[in-house]
Amino acid sequence: IGDRLIRRDDSGSAVVENINLASTSQKLGDKLFDVSGDLSKWVTYTSLIQKANLPVHGFALGVAFSAPLYQFSGLRGVVISLYGPTGCGKSIAQLWMQSVYGVPDKLHFAAKYTQNALFSRFGFYNNLPVTIDETTMMADKDVGDFCYWVTQGKDKARLNKNSEEKDGKTWGLPCVTSSNRSLGSKMMTSGMDTDAQLARLLEINMHPVGIFSNSSDAGKKIYDFLSANHGLAGEVILKYLVELGEEGCFFDRRVAATHHGDLLATEEETIAGGAGGEPMADESFFGCESEHETLRPRRHDHRVGGVNVIVNVNLQ
Repeated sequence: IGDRLIRRDDSGSAVVENINLASTSQKLGDKLFDVSGDLSKWVTYTSLIQKANLPVHGFALGVAFSAPLYQFSGLRGVVISLYGPTGCGKSIAQLWMQSVYGVPDKLHFAAKYTQNALFSRFGFYNNLPVTIDETTMMADKDVGDFCYWVTQGKDKARLNKNSEEKDGKTWGLPCVTSSNRSLGSKMMTSGMDTDAQLARLLEINMHPVGIFSNSSDAGKKIYDFLSANHGLAGEVILKYLVELGEEGCFFDRRVAATHHGDLLATEEETIAGGAGGEPMADESFFGCESEHETLRPRRHDHRVGGVNVIVNVNLQ
């Protein structure tokens, strides 16, 4: 992660080593994957997801933790679109995802970017999540190509000054976008044949949530917390995966997540139940009451294939 290499030593334990990257990558890695704050506070803060009835935010956090496993899944990439009106907390969900591995607002892509800069980041993140804000601004005709290239897991072919093909950047990761309008509808508006591109897109229709739609105070408080506490949980989960080894999760002996310890039971229980030694996020702090309605796992196997999937989550 950035300039930290997590590897499995001869005893099977995960160790963290500082490494030197290429000069441009070193500068970027130091800036994006800084660590700050307290892990126990970050874990306890996730109780807000259940207390404020934010299932999509919980789903987004799960996507963030799943990112390092994409290289073993056969998937080179997937586009997940969070869309809905203002007041859904779409950007907060994306920032929460990025706080797992580093500095949220620096890892999170703003609305305006060049294609070269975007795919350079894809290659640099490699097996960590990419989040992009306000893709509503993306031209309708470009949405299909964007979905296609993300799921190809490699940059467009380019030539160097000697007219020789460059080694392209590669990745295997989830890309989570936010917009006020469905990306699927933008693709269909383009008038092009979109079946292949729609098969590469998972959309979640979000609805306004009281703590975000009634006031901007809750969003600002969450943003301030994540800005002060970030980059801690990712190292824990990566240590756990590395210690599992190839026999456990097909990991190589070395994993440098941006370039190519066991989750403690107490921390697992805290994430699952919002418990732990630290006080839970005060519901009065956000002006909301605890909700008992949660997402429940199903026994059926819901695989995404051949069709665009739109998930409509009613948060009311």
